[in-house]
Amino acid sequence: MPFESGPDALMAVIGGQGIASVGNPGDVEGKELKHVVIAAAKPLANYPSVPNFAASGYPALDELNMWRGFAVKKGTPPEMIAWFQDLVDKVTADQEWVDFFNASSIVVFNKKTDEFESIIRDNIADYIDILKGLDMIDASYKG
Repeated sequence: MPFESGPDALMAVIGGQGIASVGNPGDVEGKELKHVVIAAAKPLANYPSVPNFAASGYPALDELNMWRGFAVKKGTPPEMIAWFQDLVDKVTADQEWVDFFNASSIVVFNKKTDEFESIIRDNIADYIDILKGLDMIDASYKG
């Protein structure tokens, strides 16, 4: 079920309108919910007993991530991209900012254009494969 925010999705689960939610591990704290699995290469420090997908038999799902950030339209002038990337570099290098997110078990990363585009292409291919495997889209779908 699509929701405008993580808290809305969590409230729907608590209210019995759903059985699971995908979100930040810290969002569950103080609610009548439990962590079942975490998509991460290794267990998170704040949740050492919560298995990742690999430990649950689905190693490919640990590579999926819920990225957030900024993207610019193709054709944006290179000097604008350089200015914006410099700003992102400075913010993601700020230890106070990183510590704030790490405290909620949100892993901060800063990907440059080529690597970010590769992540997006891989995510699209992964989701198509997953949806085909669940018979939610036609097996002949190419994307």
